[in-house]
Amino acid sequence: MRANDGDTRDRETPDDIIAYARDRALTITRAQLERWHTRGPLHHPEQVWLGQGRGSETRYPRGTAELVVAALQRQPRPRDLTMLTWELWLAGYDVPLETVRAYLANVARWHDRIVAAMRTLGFARRVLPGPARRLLGRAAIRRMRVRGLPGIATRLGSPERVETVLRTLGQVLTGGYKQSYQVAIHDGGVAVDGRALPSTDSDGLLLERAIGIERGRVDRLAGAGPWLSGDPTEGLVALTKMLGGWWLPIVRDTSDHELRAVRDQARDLEELFVTFGDFVREHFGADAFGFPAIADALRSPTSWQQAGLAMVLVRALKDEELRGVALFREMAERWRSDLAPKVAAMRTLRHEVPALQELLAPRRIGEAMRDEARLAAFQDELRMVAEANRDRIESVVSRLAPSLSFN
Repeated sequence: MRANDGDTRDRETPDDIIAYARDRALTITRAQLERWHTRGPLHHPEQVWLGQGRGSETRYPRGTAELVVAALQRQPRPRDLTMLTWELWLAGYDVPLETVRAYLANVARWHDRIVAAMRTLGFARRVLPGPARRLLGRAAIRRMRVRGLPGIATRLGSPERVETVLRTLGQVLTGGYKQSYQVAIHDGGVAVDGRALPSTDSDGLLLERAIGIERGRVDRLAGAGPWLSGDPTEGLVALTKMLGGWWLPIVRDTSDHELRAVRDQARDLEELFVTFGDFVREHFGADAFGFPAIADALRSPTSWQQAGLAMVLVRALKDEELRGVALFREMAERWRSDLAPKVAAMRTLRHEVPALQELLAPRRIGEAMRDEARLAAFQDELRMVAEANRDRIESVVSRLAPSLSFN
């Protein structure tokens, strides 16, 4: 694109960008800038004629220097420019959407190749052929021996259970999992704290244990039941609709508007599960309700995992049967706008109002919320302390956020 010389306040030259990066101990060259706007995170520059025999000058949109610095801080020597563009886009930077789409298409192609290979091996069938079973057996043994795997081998306890989880995931990814595949559920087993857990004789329960959310079937708040209950088969069937089958057509059929909506939703969901999982860990314990495990899984997701979440959210936009995902988006909005500010205010109150220091201790709150009688007694004590320290509490709350209400 070419333009006449004029107001340059909304443009940055390569020298401007290089100097801006150098001032921050980072290095970028003109050749790299050209590669970055050809197939990376930078928008194409304008070529501006300076006139009077001075030739032309390349000018990038204002903000390019900050974008380059953000990119170099993430990857000082980036090898995959499309992945770098994807990461910057998720972080909210203005990058070319065609490059974002190119990265998603690359992930989708790899996913679809894996699905095609697994279907060829027979992973979409209820009873796997011999080669598929032998492959699973070898993979299960390797997974049991891999040190540092996020607790899966420890939680499952045997190669046979690992093999079952891998088989289930294979059927889910190929889009071949059916409700009739579910192994019968039997009650039994004991949790570490003595509370009964269902046995792990079913595909769904084994997968819950592998992920680390099985405590969601026994932990409960006062007056409420566990958030996980019943036959988990329906969840596996829904997971098949989210993850299974071919991804590349979805990327091609997704509009720019849908991509932007999905980015915001993914960011909100990651924030919800990480911050809420940390809240649960602090107030109820490391494994309570299964939410801390979800928080740990989403705390530092890989670019591929984030792309997978984006594909799930895109499908949820297009498939009426997956509209339940919208409930999580509503939860994320409520957590961010209402509950998270209250949690932050409670932490501040605990530190600034001595009378609340012990009463608002996380474990004290967690213990009260598990039992109706304890909760009622806790609320009575909290009302008494709040009334006795009303002026101090109102002063802190009004300073933090006048709109907050703890009623």
